[in-house]
Amino acid sequence: MFKTDSRKGIAAAAAAVLAFAGLTVSAPAQAAVGLNVEPNKGSTYAVPVNDRMDIRVYTDGISQDLISNLKFKVTTDGSITLKYNTATASPAGNTNATALSAGTTSNVISSVTKSAGVATVLSLAVDGATYTSASETVTVVAWLDADGDGEVDDTYASSAISVNFVDGDNITWTTEFATPALGATSIDAFVSSNDINMQALNGTIHFTFKEVATRSDAVTASYNTTAAKFKATATSASWGVNATSFSSSGSVSATAKYSYAASASYTSVVDSALTNIGSEIVRQTGATSVALINGVSASATTTNTKVSGSRITVSPTATTLKLTAAALTDSGAVGVKDQTMTFKVTEVGAAGMDAGSVLTVGSTSIKFPNTGKIEDGSFTATTDADGIATIEISLAGIKKDTSFTVAASTPGVAAVTTTVTFKEAEAASVKLTNVAIATGVTPVIVVAKSTAVDLTFAVLDTYGALISGSGYAVRVDQGAITVSNGVSAGKATVTFPGYSTAATYNLTANVTKDGALVSGLTAENITLKVSSAGVPAAVSQTSTGLGTSDAATLSLTTKDWKNADTRLGESAASSLDGGKLLTGIVTDASGNAVAGATVTLTGSDLFFNVAGLVYTTGTATVVTDAAGSYSATVYAQKTGKKTVTIASGAATKAVDLYYVAAATSSGTVLAVTTNATGDIAAPGTTIRATVKLTDKFGNPVAADDANGEAFSVTVTGPGFVSAIPTKLSKTGEATLNVLLGSKDEGSVVFTASYDGDGDGTAKAAITSTKTIVVQEVTVEANAVIGSFQGRWAVRVENAKGSTVTVKVGGKWYKYVSLNDNYTFSRKSKVGATVPVKVWVDGQLQNDQTLTIK
Repeated sequence: MFKTDSRKGIAAAAAAVLAFAGLTVSAPAQAAVGLNVEPNKGSTYAVPVNDRMDIRVYTDGISQDLISNLKFKVTTDGSITLKYNTATASPAGNTNATALSAGTTSNVISSVTKSAGVATVLSLAVDGATYTSASETVTVVAWLDADGDGEVDDTYASSAISVNFVDGDNITWTTEFATPALGATSIDAFVSSNDINMQALNGTIHFTFKEVATRSDAVTASYNTTAAKFKATATSASWGVNATSFSSSGSVSATAKYSYAASASYTSVVDSALTNIGSEIVRQTGATSVALINGVSASATTTNTKVSGSRITVSPTATTLKLTAAALTDSGAVGVKDQTMTFKVTEVGAAGMDAGSVLTVGSTSIKFPNTGKIEDGSFTATTDADGIATIEISLAGIKKDTSFTVAASTPGVAAVTTTVTFKEAEAASVKLTNVAIATGVTPVIVVAKSTAVDLTFAVLDTYGALISGSGYAVRVDQGAITVSNGVSAGKATVTFPGYSTAATYNLTANVTKDGALVSGLTAENITLKVSSAGVPAAVSQTSTGLGTSDAATLSLTTKDWKNADTRLGESAASSLDGGKLLTGIVTDASGNAVAGATVTLTGSDLFFNVAGLVYTTGTATVVTDAAGSYSATVYAQKTGKKTVTIASGAATKAVDLYYVAAATSSGTVLAVTTNATGDIAAPGTTIRATVKLTDKFGNPVAADDANGEAFSVTVTGPGFVSAIPTKLSKTGEATLNVLLGSKDEGSVVFTASYDGDGDGTAKAAITSTKTIVVQEVTVEANAVIGSFQGRWAVRVENAKGSTVTVKVGGKWYKYVSLNDNYTFSRKSKVGATVPVKVWVDGQLQNDQTLTIK
């Protein structure tokens, strides 16, 4: 017996044992010697009856001369026509070649495309004209017909394999969604089946995504090797998914449809049983997006930290890094409280952080041992009433040029990612501080002829802080003139010589380090205008929309204010709102614009921002440009009329600004007060309660249901309650009365509630209570001693019916108080000094020495 026969016998015996045990023998099929047969893709020989099956045949260890003898024998039950094609290396597709006609059960395919050393792929398909809506099985044997007799030669034959063309009724399809995140920009849907070789499908699967019942778009699916399923993704480009798509309740469905269209010469039947395989998700409510608010370092300024887009650069010397993120509702403008915010930290690359680096928040630490794998970890925080979550990361062992990412997310909401990189500070820019002017605009300095000018500069580092270290100088160039001076504590003053000729000169300021220009630094360009200086005679104000006493138009800022000069590395309050730009022109007596004039703006309860650089309270100083123009942005936190006085030299102008009322959603302080002294009210009296709502700046806040805010008052306890208010007036107040009966007792409890958005989510719901005890009020007696017109006098209060005893010097007097404000007096001598004591019902109430007037 040949060795090959022995191998074939062992394989047949193994197959028999497996069959006896009830197990299925699956591909690939092993030939007797080196002829391998397997599905071109996947691992099984099952496809929908209207698709084709691609079978891959390759040799292993056989003489390549024999490959020319490759043939296939196909066998069916005779009920179908079987089409075929062959090709090398890649699938052949379908053609009109007939492998086996209906009524014939077996045939040999001898016309085979082959090439030595290259796999042959046999494509088989059932002709749609003979398909009768039933699953079909085709048996295939590949062999090398060495003797050319057309009969299967067992020496070089594969095992018989069964190709199953499965009817749609026998295929169970599953469609599903990957759990979508609120705020995500795509949705993934999958289709799969255990009844066929999904990877071998040659047809097309389309998903039709439908958003509730209003939008529907088709997306083609492709096989995903990771999921081992067909996957389709609906994106903003193809379907309109965006950060607000999953913000309200409703459903999104994906319906899968499968089809297979062959070449023009061969058309397959689309099995309708394979269509409309739907899946659905129900959308969530609540937060729909996360905004990562890039943070600041330990000093609570931008020193040591630079934010640029989605990247944060931090000095390796920083000891802490504060990061904040907001959970937001649909509009992205209102925060959601009590959300768990996860900050996932991942080093950038396996050596993104230096060995020994440690990030710590509270008791949680993330270490980076540099063991060859990417380290990560997470910190969590809960969003506050404004939807803000904050973590402050303690930094240890940090080295330069290392980095990690931070992905902030809440459950079910897509993460927002920023990259943190540690980089040493370097000189980055030089700023002229003589004037405050918007970034990108060339400052203008006006001087008289032959007059030197002191130019003051700030040199900032990578993080916007004043540069530290030695060897730095500011150099100012203008043609042949170069002047420089050293930098001390980040500042320098360079005296530039005067010009005798009236003209405009262009200057450039740079920074040198040990005499060499600092590369990559942002230089400052300056226009020096030499001319006769004009004298300010009038100042105008050209801004409109400032409002009137009858119609306020200016919006309040809702942000806290912070004085800062950002040119000196100081940080200003972020995200300021409600600003109004004031503009005007300074002119001389002839109406000519005065360039280089100093303009001062002042106003109580106002804040000023000059050119986005200098932030001051109550006053701001501006220098006019070459056209005599000035500008500054003014802010107010208090509602009502505000006045700005604008002055330049002897010229002044007063401008009134009218600010609107605080927003009805801005309430933060809710108070309940009453007329009950000491929170005690006597039976038979009336308790008058006042509820007042203000914002964090003390402005009254109306709550009239106009914008969805909620307000309510409840009263419990004795007494008759007047009409209970349901709104707060424009003064932020509401009043109500409780009339107590003469026999009432107990406690009256007033409870006022307010919610800025009406649903308890976006704003903190505020509740305030006031408890008034109802009981008889005991008023203590009070004795007042005084004199007038040569008489001493005693006035006894709250003692009607009581016995009053008075001792003046050595004389005693006794009487009964006839009311609650009873006065008793006797004549004495002006200038006399007498001791006076007063008892009420035997209790000493007053004791003093009195000089008679």
